[in-house]
Amino acid sequence: MNMHKLSYLLREVEPPTRLLGVVDAQVSHARLLTARIHAALFSIFTIVSGIVLVPVLQYASEELYTSGFTEYMKLLFSDTNVALSAWQTFAFSLFESLPSLAILLTLGVGVAFIWSLRGVFRDAPTAFGHASLAA
Repeated sequence: MNMHKLSYLLREVEPPTRLLGVVDAQVSHARLLTARIHAALFSIFTIVSGIVLVPVLQYASEELYTSGFTEYMKLLFSDTNVALSAWQTFAFSLFESLPSLAILLTLGVGVAFIWSLRGVFRDAPTAFGHASLAA
């Protein structure tokens, strides 16, 4: 069968009248199911990262206190002249006492929490049928 005859036959065949409605309903159902799965996974991730955020914040506050960083900050705000007279040494001491692991952990968990919360708010209106919230 050549291509010309095949294209002629395809132009002559009409799809069933309900086919468009059935395909549209299946696509809508698939989008709804995907949005519900995404919303559920993002919700679980938001809860877990929120629970993990509390001890990480406690750890960061303890590390800030024990590292002496808060003492340097108190000195900076209470006696600015001393801090500015030897600003290079003061800045080096300030950055040296900064608890970088605690800050990195807090930043990572905080970004994960905000990212997952954004995912929940993005997918929840589609998943639960609130079209006015999705816009």
